[in-house]
Amino acid sequence: MASAKCSKIEKLYEKKKKEIEKLRTQLDESEKDFQKIKKLYDKQLNWEKTGDLLQQEVDDYLAKHRKHKDEIQEESEQEPVTEESRWGYEE
Repeated sequence: MASAKCSKIEKLYEKKKKEIEKLRTQLDESEKDFQKIKKLYDKQLNWEKTGDLLQQEVDDYLAKHRKHKDEIQEESEQEPVTEESRWGYEE
């Protein structure tokens, strides 16, 4: 009777051992999938940061360009060019 009980326990042990191995394999696969997803997510974040930085540079450039254009326009409005000064002296 003891040996029957012992073999039952051994069978149950082997069954549980196989289940644990199967779960470990699934866990490893899930970990690999998670790492792939994390890598893609990090890559996306880097692209977003790069995009934000580029957009900021473009915005700064356009703001500077508009400011410079406005300054030139203000100067030309303050000092209108006369016909004589524009064409120079005629002989």
